[in-house]
Amino acid sequence: MTFWQKPLGLFFFIVIGGNTACVGPTTPFGGLESVNEVSPQRQPQSEKENEKKKSSQYKIKFHPQRQVLHDKTDFSVEIQSSRPLDDEINIKISYNNIDVTKTFLKHSHLHRSADGQTLIYVFNDMRLKTLDMNHIKVQIVDKQGQGLVTKFFREPECSMEQPAKLAHLGEFHAPENYIGMIERLSAEAATNPSFLAGVVAQESGFNPKAVSWAKAIGLTQITPLAEEQVITSIDHWPRYPGINDLSYFTLKSKIVLGEIDRETEWRLNPQKSLVGGLTYFQYLRKYWELAGNKELVDSLGGDRDKVLTELILASYNSGAARVKKAVIDKQHKWKQHENLKEAVRYLKKVSSYCYHYTKKEVQDDNET
Repeated sequence: MTFWQKPLGLFFFIVIGGNTACVGPTTPFGGLESVNEVSPQRQPQSEKENEKKKSSQYKIKFHPQRQVLHDKTDFSVEIQSSRPLDDEINIKISYNNIDVTKTFLKHSHLHRSADGQTLIYVFNDMRLKTLDMNHIKVQIVDKQGQGLVTKFFREPECSMEQPAKLAHLGEFHAPENYIGMIERLSAEAATNPSFLAGVVAQESGFNPKAVSWAKAIGLTQITPLAEEQVITSIDHWPRYPGINDLSYFTLKSKIVLGEIDRETEWRLNPQKSLVGGLTYFQYLRKYWELAGNKELVDSLGGDRDKVLTELILASYNSGAARVKKAVIDKQHKWKQHENLKEAVRYLKKVSSYCYHYTKKEVQDDNET
C-alpha cells in the first residue's frame, strides 16, 4: 500500500463512519434520526380528574391483540371515539422508552372511518426481536402532550396446561386431520393443544419427515437422548435398528428414499411423534417437580404456571441440566444467561405460535 492510498482509505472510513453515526438506533418501526427518551409526566390531581373524564370517550385496540414473535406481521393501532375525532388529540408511540412516533407515522398507512370516529394506523411487515425486550406503549395525547389513554402491546403468553381450543395452524399446510389429532391427544395428556401445536410449528413446521443436524426426527423432533426417556414407557413402538448410530446424511437419505418410514421408526409416525412429545413434556415437568428443583422453581416467583412452562420449553430445546445451571447461576434472571440465548428465542417463538393459534374470546384489556 502506498503513502497516498492510506489517507484515502482513512478518508472513506471517516466519511462512511460519520454518515453512519448520524443514524439513530434501528427499531421494528424503522431507523431513528434522533433519540428522544420518554419521561413520565406528573399532573396535578385536579387535571388528572379532568383528563380521566375526557379519556373515557377514547379506546385503543391492537390487531393482532399481542405481539407476534415467530414471524413478521402487519400491526394495526385502532383508535375509537364516541364522537368524530379531530385535531385535539394525537397518537404517541414509544419503543423501549424511546419515542418512535415520527417513524411510525412515516411508515404507516392511515384509514379513517366514514363517520370520523375511528382511525386505523396500519404498519406493514413489523418484525420484533425474540431475544431482547419489546416494550411498546401507545398513547392518545392532547395538544399539550398529556396522556388521555395508554395501552401496552404486550408479549404473547402460553400455558402448557391451561385448557384452550386450537383455532388454526397459521400458514403451515398441515393435513386437515392434524388439528383434531392434536386436540384429542393433548386432552388425553392434560396439555394445552395450542402449546403442542406451537412446539410442532417451531420444531418441524408440521413436516412429519423432518430431520435436524442433531438427528432429531419427526413432528416433535425427538432427539436420540430424549427418545431414551420416552421409549421406557412405550417400548413396543417400532425402532429402526441402529438408527441413532447413523450419520445425519445417511439418516436423511434413508428417510427420503423410504427405507426408514413410519412403519419401521415410530418418530416418523405423526400420531406417535405427538404422543412422544407429550410424554417428554411430562417427563420434564416431573423433573422440575423433583425435590430441590421444585424449590428452585418456587424461588423464581411470579406466575408459577408461566415460569414452569418457560422452564419446560427451554429444557426441551437445550436440556434440563443446562437450564437448571442457568437458574442456579442467575436466579430470576436465568433467561439472560449467556448459554441460553437459543433456548430463549425458542421459548418466545413457541409461546407466540401458541398464543396466536388459540381460539380467543373478544376482550378489552385497555390500561389507563
